[in-house]
Amino acid sequence: MENRYACVFMCEGYKTKRKGGGVKVVLVVAAAVVMVVVVEVVVIGVVVIGVVVVVVVLVVVVLVLVVVLVLVVVLVLVVVASSTSFS
Repeated sequence: MENRYACVFMCEGYKTKRKGGGVKVVLVVAAAVVMVVVVEVVVIGVVVIGVVVVVVVLVVVVLVLVVVLVLVVVLVLVVVASSTSFS
């Protein structure tokens, strides 16, 4: 009788361990998937932020160049107008 109970206990323990191992594998896989998704989101976020920063810097540079160009054109026109009016 004792052997029978021991066998049942061991078999049940084996099944429980096996089931627990399966749960552990599922948890490890789920954690790995979550980590991959988090890393991808962070990488995509960093890339998007980098692209936004580059675009903003380019827009600022273009605006500064346009302002400088307009000032140079106005200065040239003022110099030309003043030299023609005095001569």
